[in-house]
Amino acid sequence: MSTPDNYSEAIQQEKIAKMELEKWSMVEESILKQKSSVQWLKLGDSNTTYFYACMKNRQTQNHISKLINSAGQIIHNVDEVKEKILKFYKGLLGTAAPQLPAVVNIVQLGNADDLLLFCKGDLQSVKVLHKKFQAFSAASGLIENASKSCVYFGGVCSMTQQHIMDMLGFSKGDLPFRYLGVPLSTKRLTVIQCEPLIEKMLGRINSWTTKFLSYAGRAMLVKSVLFSIQIFWDQVFIMPKKIIQFIEAICRRFLWTGVAEPTKKALIARDKMCTPKVAGGLNFINVELWNKAAIASSYGIYAQRRRNCG
Repeated sequence: MSTPDNYSEAIQQEKIAKMELEKWSMVEESILKQKSSVQWLKLGDSNTTYFYACMKNRQTQNHISKLINSAGQIIHNVDEVKEKILKFYKGLLGTAAPQLPAVVNIVQLGNADDLLLFCKGDLQSVKVLHKKFQAFSAASGLIENASKSCVYFGGVCSMTQQHIMDMLGFSKGDLPFRYLGVPLSTKRLTVIQCEPLIEKMLGRINSWTTKFLSYAGRAMLVKSVLFSIQIFWDQVFIMPKKIIQFIEAICRRFLWTGVAEPTKKALIARDKMCTPKVAGGLNFINVELWNKAAIASSYGIYAQRRRNCG
């Protein structure tokens, strides 16, 4: 028959055992997290199966299947493999020297791509800009490639366009065109032009092994990856409202179900997801407000630079 003292002692032992189990579970998870190099998950999101999958993937990527010599032949001899590896790392480390030599030469850039220059749509402004660019080319050695260079016009008459193209020797480009992954145009951004952004977000979701992720893991992915994909666009354009709603819908679907397919499953109302956690929300970014704040910040920086330039 158990006594009150024995019962209290059993409860105490159970508490100690639970604390030890939690302690060593966290230690195991921390070790697995370091081995898997998963940076976007916080400690406490226990998914050891997912960590093992990441570790296996890293081992597969880090595996050296074969070594090839300078003649293009596969090395099979063990001694030759050792010699090749030692020679490779010795080349990385370099040789010993009593003192470091001074840098006496200036490194010259070989080429530079995707340079955009803006000016007013008149002949005089283009002449001044082209003259400055030629001075830059003479100093740096970087010159334009006429066969790959284009001139883009917005609100410029056909006669002026022809004079400018004759002076520069460039062909006329068509708007819109893509620069650094975003479409540039003289008109308001359309829904069709935002398709690459949506496709990139959907492609990222489809590439994740979501069956190993908990709500906490998916929430961290939404905050750190999915939102960061559209942040660059938010800083450049005023996003169409339909696209903003679709982005928010994608993030909600992935959070609750792990996929981008439409679903009615939601543990928190849509309006509360962007509220702080202390208020019952998930502290997500409000995409529409973020877009307005980013554009306003860009305008502020531009206005400040204009005032500084007089």
